[in-house]
Amino acid sequence: MSPIPLKPTAAFLRTRVARRVLFLFLVCALLPLTAMAVYSYIDVTGQLHRQARERVVQAARNSAQALIERLDFVDHDLAEFMAGRAPYANPAQALGRAVRYSRPVRGVIRQTAGGARSLLYGEVFEPPAVEPDELEHLQQGNPLLVTQVRSGGGAVYMGRLFDPGNPRSDVAWAAVSPAYVAVAGEDAAGLPYDMNLCLLDPDYSPIYCSRPVTPATIRTWRTGGSGDIPDRFDWRDDQGRYVAGAKEIPLAAAAYAVSRSEPESRLNWKLVLSEERATVLEPMVKFRNRFPWTVLLTILVVATLANFQIRYSMDPLEKLQEGTRRIAQQDFESRVEVASRDEFQDLAESFNAMAHRLGRQFNALTTINEIDRQVLSALDTDQIIQTVVARTRGVLECDAVALCLAQGTGVRAHWVLYASGRDGEGSAVRTLQLPPEEIEQLKAEPEFLYFHPDRLPSYLRDGPLAERGVGYFLALPIFLKQKLSGVIALGHRARPDLSEEDLVQARQLADQVAVALSNARLLEELDQFNWGALAALAQTVDAKSPWTAGHSQRVTRLSLRVGRKMDLPGEQIDVLHRGGLLHDIGKIGVPATILDKPGSLTEEEMQTMRDHVTVGARILTPIAAYADMIPIVLRHHERMDGSGYPDGLTGEEIPFLARLLAVPDVFDALTSDRPYRSALPRPNAIDFIMQGTGDHFEPDVVEAFLAVMREPEPEVPEQLTAVFPEVMA
Repeated sequence: MSPIPLKPTAAFLRTRVARRVLFLFLVCALLPLTAMAVYSYIDVTGQLHRQARERVVQAARNSAQALIERLDFVDHDLAEFMAGRAPYANPAQALGRAVRYSRPVRGVIRQTAGGARSLLYGEVFEPPAVEPDELEHLQQGNPLLVTQVRSGGGAVYMGRLFDPGNPRSDVAWAAVSPAYVAVAGEDAAGLPYDMNLCLLDPDYSPIYCSRPVTPATIRTWRTGGSGDIPDRFDWRDDQGRYVAGAKEIPLAAAAYAVSRSEPESRLNWKLVLSEERATVLEPMVKFRNRFPWTVLLTILVVATLANFQIRYSMDPLEKLQEGTRRIAQQDFESRVEVASRDEFQDLAESFNAMAHRLGRQFNALTTINEIDRQVLSALDTDQIIQTVVARTRGVLECDAVALCLAQGTGVRAHWVLYASGRDGEGSAVRTLQLPPEEIEQLKAEPEFLYFHPDRLPSYLRDGPLAERGVGYFLALPIFLKQKLSGVIALGHRARPDLSEEDLVQARQLADQVAVALSNARLLEELDQFNWGALAALAQTVDAKSPWTAGHSQRVTRLSLRVGRKMDLPGEQIDVLHRGGLLHDIGKIGVPATILDKPGSLTEEEMQTMRDHVTVGARILTPIAAYADMIPIVLRHHERMDGSGYPDGLTGEEIPFLARLLAVPDVFDALTSDRPYRSALPRPNAIDFIMQGTGDHFEPDVVEAFLAVMREPEPEVPEQLTAVFPEVMA
């Protein structure tokens, strides 16, 4: 019984009833939730906006009060500095010590009534001119605060008379940092968190702003674009929207400035604090971002409940319908899981059994067809063996496959076992001797035999599969020309439940393997016949004269060693092998009197000897299968410098395999006895080859030949079988 799913599935939505139930669930759950969320969002947003306005206005008031206090601090330090009441000999040191952390005063200059100036402290600057009404203000013992607005920012100057009772007294001017006045220093220590501050002079020009503000923006702050800045307002620019509060700083009331020609209100500064609306509404932004996930979670919960309510009536039918569709698409592995404890569950179990059976039949037929195609197209026994061992498990469910084939005849008769476990692991090859009684048992049951672990034959009991726990076998004998030639064994670790259909399919596979093996052996026999014919021709040529006996075989063996040393591909090795055996076939047309003549040949006899290459090419021309070896026969006496025959070709005009064969051919001729001379010692023949490098012989071939000469010569018998590839390897 499968558990009830907790995740909603989409299968039941294909029915109208299921869609109607799900729609009602969603409407009942989502409509109230959405309406309450929208109302709460609007209400809370308004409250946050109002609270932000009050907070900004209150922060502006606090900042204005703190600004007056910082001006008082600068005024006090300036007065102390002028009075010289410092614990240091140099009063400038006292002021520097007092402000070395916050740097409110950047410099102090003493200006005489005549305009002469002297630097008392800090940086040099240009002090402002003192107007008559401002001089009267200074003579009353009050500080004078003057602002100047420049393109790079505002400047603030504070002045006092050294002797207030003397109208000709010198004036002490202090250049005050606008950043210190506005926000307590360059690090904005006095700026409220997440707020922007802008300090404006009486003409609404910026003295200091914590972030750049354009004149156009300041005009938007003023009522109607030209009036005063209200206490509470909202504004926006390209970077966002802001909630702002403004506070007028009463400088005249604090005795910092006075004028006879302007209203007192025009002498005051304006402080504007702004807070980004995004910061104010950040909680609502989070709510807005989370709300879709809340809705999604609600939908999931509702869909889960809807699925839980209707699955028992709709889900089984949908699963059966989907299972039918998958079978139509040849998907036999999927199963319909229904745990409704009713007729639907019984129907699902029957459906699964049918799907399993159909799947096995389909897979078996498909695999058999693939094996048939591969084994019937295979050209050698090894490829057939690999295909059978690797693919047979796709026909019948088994844990291992073994293929035992008879090899050899007479006293050399034996059996070779090829075995592989599940998924191809643990492959093994073993040579066996089958007792006569086991061979007779296989002959007596040509269709199949079934073996239990306690009655296994020797080729399975002592084989690698039994060592891995495989004890149950279905053996399928293979007959070629009514002769027992092998057996296929399908192994199981547990006792299998084989149907009649399984046995028929297994027997069909074994018969196809028998046909493929028969074809492969026929091709092998034809190949052996071909090599035998080549060897016979070579033997015929060499037997024409006792002086050339074995020459073709020796040249072929040495040429193959050189070719393998040069890493030639298998196709070229095969052509070289065949061409080497028949390279002198044209000597059939050379009279024995010339071949066995003990003295020098006449010019006519020499031409007859040289014609053996063209005669050999004409002999092989009618045989299409030998066309690729004709260049070797025709050109193996050409020389790199063009002094060879029959056509005097040079360099790469000579076919490569002919250039290769030329070196072993000359070497064997030099080291063999001839009627007109004795065989040269091996070192002398090698020296001759080396001296002919580049003129007579291909340098790369000579290099490979010399490497072969340094190796021990393999033990190869001089019989006819030496020309076959397995002996030559």
